[in-house]
Amino acid sequence: MKFTGPLLKEDKYDINKQHHIAIMLNGHPKHLNITSKFYSVYNDLYENVNFDFYVSVWDTIDNAYESFNPIIDLSKEKWITKYELLNEEDCPFDLKNYDPGRHQPHYCWTLKKVNELRNSSNKEYDVVIQTRCDFIFYKQLLDNVVCNLVRDQFNDTLMYAESHVTALHKDAWVPDYFFVSRPKPMDALAEMFDDICGKNVDYNINNYKGPVLMHTLQPYHLLKKGIHLTDIKASGYLIRESYRFKKDMSLQTTTITVGNNTIKQQANTNTGWHKGLPSDGQILRLIEEKGVLWILDPENQTKVRNYIETTEK
Repeated sequence: MKFTGPLLKEDKYDINKQHHIAIMLNGHPKHLNITSKFYSVYNDLYENVNFDFYVSVWDTIDNAYESFNPIIDLSKEKWITKYELLNEEDCPFDLKNYDPGRHQPHYCWTLKKVNELRNSSNKEYDVVIQTRCDFIFYKQLLDNVVCNLVRDQFNDTLMYAESHVTALHKDAWVPDYFFVSRPKPMDALAEMFDDICGKNVDYNINNYKGPVLMHTLQPYHLLKKGIHLTDIKASGYLIRESYRFKKDMSLQTTTITVGNNTIKQQANTNTGWHKGLPSDGQILRLIEEKGVLWILDPENQTKVRNYIETTEK
């Protein structure tokens, strides 16, 4: 599983130089009990790459909109470099009275906090990756990050995402599963809270003149900061809850029943997802049957995909 990509065999690249990458996880902690099993092996993947992990997530995950399994005890996770648990009451923007179905301020606040957490370490990083707790990177994605790092394909005006910016409904659009850059562009991305709903608009999101829809606010904000988005040419597995693969019921009802919980349908809980995405149960079964290194191995990616598409969610 050590990186032996052909680009790193070329004499003009120093493949023995030690590199340092920070991974920031922020927002909703759902499925961190699963993705933590992958993060715990990252420092075994490359001989000359060290990963540090910064985690800023909500302390409570039970409300009128959604309910998920309890968060893992972060204090016992040895792979985490530094973490903090966040509360809505600590945010200067009134998160409590903002529609939970429109979670842009929540997203921006946790991004700001995890970036501050990383900066508080006073460590120098070659690359910073920001992502969510319910996403598993393909090993190819990590290989591409390391390869681009060794080839010096990062600068202070460039940020990588799953794809380049496209157009949707007359707006710029980019997937927000992860962003990868030098520290300076990541600092710029983390300024979204202050610019959209924080001190720069008097904590009133209505004073912000740009788009606030997720996927559009990031490219618009980065463009204003002089940061260009491009694709990293790899992705990963977005974990969905098993009930979300049921037929899309959004047109028939505004609520769905999950166990003993009645959950309002909105962006974080909607149904009708395609079977190409894994459920939490599928990933847990694969981990038990094969192990995380088997799942990460690029040679097994087709087998993993087949398992996800054909077995019970």
